[in-house]
Amino acid sequence: MGEGSEGHEAVRSAFDRFDVDQTGSISRDELGGLLKSLSPEWDDAAIDQMLSTVDLSGDGQIQMQEFLQWIFYDDPGLFQAGELKCFCIEGCSRKDLNGHYVLEQGTKYCGRPVYYCAKTMKYLFFNRRKGKPDQWQVHPELNFRALCRLRTSKEPDSQGPWVVNHGLQDVGGKKTWVWEQEDQMSCREVDLLAEELRASAPPIIHQPLTFGKTGPLGLYRKTDQIFNDRPVYYSQKSKLYIFYQKAQVGKRADGTWGALPDRDKMNRWKRYYYVKETCPAISFSSATQGFSPITATWRTRDGEVLKWTCPDPSKCPERKVKDPDEEDLEPVPAGWKDPDFPHESSSCKSSDQDKEFKWLRAYELSRNLSGDFTATLFGEGTEPADACQGAICNCWLMAAISKLAEYPGVIESLFSPKEASLEGKYEIRLCKEFTGGKTEWTVVTIDDYLPCKYGKPIYAKFHKGKMYVALLEKAIAKLMDGDKQRGRLTFEGKGTYASFFSGGMNNFAWSMMTGLYGYTCYGPPHGEDRAQWQALENLAVTTDPSEEETEELGVLGAGATIQEVELWRCYVKFQKMSGEGPEEGWVPSYILGRRVAKRISKFPWHIYVPEPFEGSYDAKPVEEEWVWEKMMEFDKDNSLVDVSLTYRRSSAELKQDGLLVNHGYTWLHAIEVDGWRMVCLRNPWGRWEYRGPWNDLDDAWDANPAVKAACFKDNYARDDGIFWMEFDDYKYNFKSMTVMPFAVPKRALNSEDEG
Repeated sequence: MGEGSEGHEAVRSAFDRFDVDQTGSISRDELGGLLKSLSPEWDDAAIDQMLSTVDLSGDGQIQMQEFLQWIFYDDPGLFQAGELKCFCIEGCSRKDLNGHYVLEQGTKYCGRPVYYCAKTMKYLFFNRRKGKPDQWQVHPELNFRALCRLRTSKEPDSQGPWVVNHGLQDVGGKKTWVWEQEDQMSCREVDLLAEELRASAPPIIHQPLTFGKTGPLGLYRKTDQIFNDRPVYYSQKSKLYIFYQKAQVGKRADGTWGALPDRDKMNRWKRYYYVKETCPAISFSSATQGFSPITATWRTRDGEVLKWTCPDPSKCPERKVKDPDEEDLEPVPAGWKDPDFPHESSSCKSSDQDKEFKWLRAYELSRNLSGDFTATLFGEGTEPADACQGAICNCWLMAAISKLAEYPGVIESLFSPKEASLEGKYEIRLCKEFTGGKTEWTVVTIDDYLPCKYGKPIYAKFHKGKMYVALLEKAIAKLMDGDKQRGRLTFEGKGTYASFFSGGMNNFAWSMMTGLYGYTCYGPPHGEDRAQWQALENLAVTTDPSEEETEELGVLGAGATIQEVELWRCYVKFQKMSGEGPEEGWVPSYILGRRVAKRISKFPWHIYVPEPFEGSYDAKPVEEEWVWEKMMEFDKDNSLVDVSLTYRRSSAELKQDGLLVNHGYTWLHAIEVDGWRMVCLRNPWGRWEYRGPWNDLDDAWDANPAVKAACFKDNYARDDGIFWMEFDDYKYNFKSMTVMPFAVPKRALNSEDEG
């Protein structure tokens, strides 16, 4: 046998050692199995990195040719990915998923290439999750969720049925995620010419969110100019271009500024006052090979990801007569102005005397924030995520609006007109007196001008461009000019945003919006003492788990009892009371979604029934089981529930767990499944969520799939302010519930996606 044959046999033998199932390619599991057997240093992350480096085709397998390059090239950087790849998804019943998905250079997820469609503004990417089948999926964000999926570890154009998510629907009286197999849907690799890619780039792109103190990036139109094979975009208002830069730019060896041919290419989009490869950049995107600026990720200086939209050109036509200092689209005309709510600093809170404030019309803000340049009052309907608090002390109001927004038609009934008004004049019906069984309603008339800074409202935020929360906030501010004690408002129409400084409660806001009064208080479910715990199994005791390095102190024996000193996430700092193990340290209360320690302190519940409008309370003790049954009734009956935090834990300790003292939360749901009692809450900020057990990213969800399904996790891994908490943790952290009976036809179904 010749030397060549021996070499071939050696290579084949090495390849076969990896290719355990003899399919002619090396899978990720086969690669990982052998590498881990060779050295324990090969963890999952290192294996994924190796696979992504060697797998030039991006099919999740190592073919013989790729194996040869891996073996015979000492430097993995010597071989690069091939030409620009593109996959076309077509035939899907959801038209917002069909389109060309182009390779995003330098972006990977689960070790595989990521593809982006400028038309749909969605990603096509590979997802590998522990205990779940490998799949390709489409979603606007790179995370666990999916709008459609193909179960395969190979390329996305592999044979097999695509399954499409049609949202949360009412099936047999139960909320269920509806997934349907679509045999007509397909994904195929296509060869696109640069001309086709340029033609497919959107004619108009718009970025409405704040970019530092410069304001929104604004509206850019595609020009006829081509630079580096990509279209050039231009903003009439900012006088800035967006164009594609290939070369690395910097100071050269001879001291001059220019392209650095010996460096890696930049391959990114940037903004500047003229188009030139070597010019500076006011801002720039991440690396991409896409033919549109929105195929890349843009971030603010604070790391916030900026979202681009692609407006319909018919909704933002160019102005016939261009003002060189204005946006190149027809302006929103001046609206009606309320003489009783002047557009000046006196109408804002006292510390807001800021000359940078500018009063802008909600109609214009909505048009610019909606994504399609259409002003909207309620959009496709109200939802809890609409109520996001701004820079003023009215979390109680936002929490109240958030809860009412669950119910179709309730808030809409307060408004006239019920569509976005070009005139900008709104009449909002509110209850100003609710005493002794008597209710008195009044109509508050407001304009739609709002105080703004850097192009955004400083108070209630706009969610999906909806105006109603900011306008309702303004109307209530105007109404609250009198004594709001004991359900009475002296309405004179002279209130301002400063009215919110005197504080409020959720139930007070609900009374203003529903005319209802009369409530029941449940609590406190505990005393002011720290809880005592019992270990349910042997637990490792460590030093402070919040530190970068921890030290093991021993093992706390099963059955041992401990006194809580402090809590951090799912860990308890303790002093031992009885049993075996160290006298003090930290132990977990949860491990992978399993309770390993329980509270044994018994704190009595009480029900406080207030005498109507007299402020006196008749306290009665009640059993915890009865309280839990009532909580599930509150959810079923659509009752309005106000909750507040305990003062047992310090504000600093609570803040570490994502909870805020002196802050209103919206109580949303209470369910029980597989022995787990779960409570759902929402922070009216629309962010800053609970970080303890069962937080959005906790392993508990995957460890308890039935609980995850029952909670339907439409907010899974999303920073929207909505979070779940186990009932035992809820009753320990929240001191009381105030309940107002409220009946509506049914709760609105959330049609968000889930993966």
